[in-house]
Amino acid sequence: MEHPGYSGDGVLASLRFERRPMEPGRGVSEPPSDSSSQTTPQFNNLNGELSWLYRNTGDYDQNGIVTISDLTPMGVNFGDSQTGGFDDSTAQSVVDGDGNGQINISDITPIGIGFGRSSSGGFNIYRSGNATDYPADPLGDNGAGATLLGNLPFSAAVGNPTVDRMAFSFTVPDPGVPGFYWVRPQDGAGN
Repeated sequence: MEHPGYSGDGVLASLRFERRPMEPGRGVSEPPSDSSSQTTPQFNNLNGELSWLYRNTGDYDQNGIVTISDLTPMGVNFGDSQTGGFDDSTAQSVVDGDGNGQINISDITPIGIGFGRSSSGGFNIYRSGNATDYPADPLGDNGAGATLLGNLPFSAAVGNPTVDRMAFSFTVPDPGVPGFYWVRPQDGAGN
């Protein structure tokens, strides 16, 4: 793909690795916890389906974990732009990590922010009759009235990650029960 003003030659990024102990407080993998990784599920009361789009800051290849491989989709889409921003359902909106409507070098920062964050354990789905049971902190505890409805594996994602923002859906048991719904990513280690 040709991009105006870009010859295809040049350095996108330079990396240097060194051995050192892992920093304390940063686990091998943790679920996404930043505000850009939060998702708002939509509930269809006609068929009881809860649906949402995948969000994990820096996971540009949408494989469930933020790693160095997330530079590849950035390189493939480098130089693309869309006035007003990319449609939220597209893979380009995923790769435009800073949300400015341009895929450029500044989109490497979200990879660093989210590095190691994982949703590979899928999503836990919760319901409560009380909105205050939804945790204000993404890593905080659910309120006492929250009920775990199930876990949807990451492999249930729908879409082509090179074209679409991956999507998920879950059929709610007893959809006639009134309540508030939310989903929480799991890192595969129970977090």
